[in-house]
Amino acid sequence: MLDTLKKLSVRFAWARLPLVMLGLVSAGLFVASIFGWVQFTGQDILIPSLTGALWSGLLWTLIASFPNVPDKPPVESRLLLRLRTGFQRALLMLLAVIVLGLTVILLYLTFKLFGIHNAQALSP
Repeated sequence: MLDTLKKLSVRFAWARLPLVMLGLVSAGLFVASIFGWVQFTGQDILIPSLTGALWSGLLWTLIASFPNVPDKPPVESRLLLRLRTGFQRALLMLLAVIVLGLTVILLYLTFKLFGIHNAQALSP
């Protein structure tokens, strides 16, 4: 799993800057809609900006965390090197499980929030 995440994060390393820009714009729109600084009818931009900021933050974390996953050391290498590399890989595996759990939670939250957003948009 770590090797796949490493390949994905290396392949999509170009997306770091667009994700940061999308996150900042989404967070700015979210804050502006909370304080009423933007002139939209009601809270039209609140839920999409919140989900955009959350998704861009999660994807940026995924891309930024896994490009430097150490390879598995060969069996004939020193014990301390194998222990250090194994510990680093274990921490990254824990981070990968946390990111996977956050992705599932964010998918659920996205569907719920857009259901609320669509219900508000369709009501008179």
